[in-house]
Amino acid sequence: MFVRRFAAPMIAASAMLAALPAHAQSCGTFSRLLGLCRPPSGSPVQVPEIDVSSGLLALAAVTAALAFTWERRRRARAAEQRQD
Repeated sequence: MFVRRFAAPMIAASAMLAALPAHAQSCGTFSRLLGLCRPPSGSPVQVPEIDVSSGLLALAAVTAALAFTWERRRRARAAEQRQD
């Protein structure tokens, strides 16, 4: 049940989010037709990268929040069924 409700959508969402940086750097035919492709302006800027440990901590935090929410809803449903 947990896999169907939470893990599978999280895996699908992370796969879609992983493709965003590659898509943002590409300039396909459709983007060129709409005029969304511009040559880079100015000098390159360095940005901080997220290392593996920080990424895993972020995923753990999201997973913990989802598990907490799921547990609260499960307990609320169980309490509601006991009252009926």
